Amino acid sequence: MRRVLVLCGAIAAASAAGLGNNTVQTVTGATYGEFLQQAAYKKQWVLLDFYAPWCGHCKRLDPVLAAFAAATPRAAVAKIDATREKGLSGVHGVDGYPTLRFRRADDAGEFRDHKGGRDLEGLALLDGRLNGPTIAEVAKLDAAALETLAEPAPGVAFVAAAPLADDVKAAFEAAAAASSHFASFAVAKKGAPHAPGGVAVVAPNAPPHVYAGPALERPLKKWVKRHNEQLVSRLGPHNFRRLGHERLVVAAVVDPADADAATCLSNDGYYYD
Repeated sequence: MRRVLVLCGAIAAASAAGLGNNTVQTVTGATYGEFLQQAAYKKQWVLLDFYAPWCGHCKRLDPVLAAFAAATPRAAVAKIDATREKGLSGVHGVDGYPTLRFRRADDAGEFRDHKGGRDLEGLALLDGRLNGPTIAEVAKLDAAALETLAEPAPGVAFVAAAPLADDVKAAFEAAAAASSHFASFAVAKKGAPHAPGGVAVVAPNAPPHVYAGPALERPLKKWVKRHNEQLVSRLGPHNFRRLGHERLVVAAVVDPADADAATCLSNDGYYYD
């Protein structure tokens, strides 16, 4: 989490000082293409905020996006009024406000929904993942390596032990390419101590859980989504929507003094059209 905390500190400093030339742009159907072209020219990844003018959660997101953009020049951030720009909303499948969608700097087409935290820490984590290696390489899988791999939320990592059969290698690389914006991936070198057999999800102080499905991209991607969380996790804005959509919550214990968790359970902070 060290990288995220550093970026959050930079964001806070930029916001307090009013610094940063990178700003949130207001985009319409007429300027959308030019906005994407400029982002591609500057090699920026793109973050789109589809909002409704009357939406209270959207308004509370505004200063977060402004501070994030000011401290993150490698991101092009845009606001789109989904109630007016029906064409763009339809293309992006927007059915609630706010909806955040993003695209990598090296991706000319596909946008994805951001289902992580919509606070500074959640956006900083997304930025770090988009600009880090898709698959890390580790020489051994001891406690220190596990702590490093699982440092970013949600605290687990998907590890493949070399050498890999060609079909397993292809499926693992494809799953990592599609999922590294929300999950951590690594390959343990041949002969690496403590490496699990095949592909497994690992976490500090927990036994590895080995993937037992076919060596195909689609089932492996589905398995990654369902296992990208510690067995027991703290429920909050950073993971509530994702866990709820994936139906991964079996039971929840709520501390009445924990405002984040209580708010999540009573209202997921999302307006539906």
